[in-house]
Amino acid sequence: MTNRSRARGAQGMTTLGIIILGAAILLYVFKPDLFAQLTGQSVAPAPVSQISTLPTNTGSPSIQVFFTAPKFPDSPADHRGGVDVHLTDFIHTARTTVDMAIYQFDLIDATQVLLDAKQRGVTVRVATDIDILKDEAENPFFLKLKQAGIPIVGGNLDGIMHNKFIVVDGKAVWMGTWNFTDNDTYRYNNVGLLIQSPELAKNYTAEFEKMFVSKDFGNRKQTRAVQHDLTIEGQHVENYFTPA
Repeated sequence: MTNRSRARGAQGMTTLGIIILGAAILLYVFKPDLFAQLTGQSVAPAPVSQISTLPTNTGSPSIQVFFTAPKFPDSPADHRGGVDVHLTDFIHTARTTVDMAIYQFDLIDATQVLLDAKQRGVTVRVATDIDILKDEAENPFFLKLKQAGIPIVGGNLDGIMHNKFIVVDGKAVWMGTWNFTDNDTYRYNNVGLLIQSPELAKNYTAEFEKMFVSKDFGNRKQTRAVQHDLTIEGQHVENYFTPA
């Protein structure tokens, strides 16, 4: 083999190596689950933490954003210290009321903190989907709340009550894509927002009471005045609800 042939071979191998390395990097960044399967290496997820806040004059943020951080492969040993910790801390601050509208619910700590709130005299109310409430595979944690005297209303026979929010003391709201379940916390990608705003809380309380008090779900909800445009810490916020 000539020197020129060897040089071309080496150059080809270098180019191929760069292509393979580049492909591996792209796979790691954009398809971490597939990267883990192909290489046998687990890709460490970003930690669950408060990732975005808008500061206030008092030093207490009014808007907090949280993300779940599922790991692959999934292991029950990793099902701890997730975004549910922030939710239970939030519920624990309740002094007068907790209104929870949720589709699925099976978090042990969240169940306990709701029971504790009820025990110390907080008014706790729950609205959920009627099919979930009647499903024996889905309802055990709802039944624990009900057995402790926490009233639960289920509805929406012609659709799905898919809300996921909690209002505490009429002052703050937790909302987002996240069902309060172990799967949604540790296996699925979800986001939760905690917003301190009596004005926003008023909107969510009105939406909650359509279901809990009036027993109106889906398209049967009565139209009520909701303040769509709000200002929270100088930030313009728009708030809307779907009929379901």
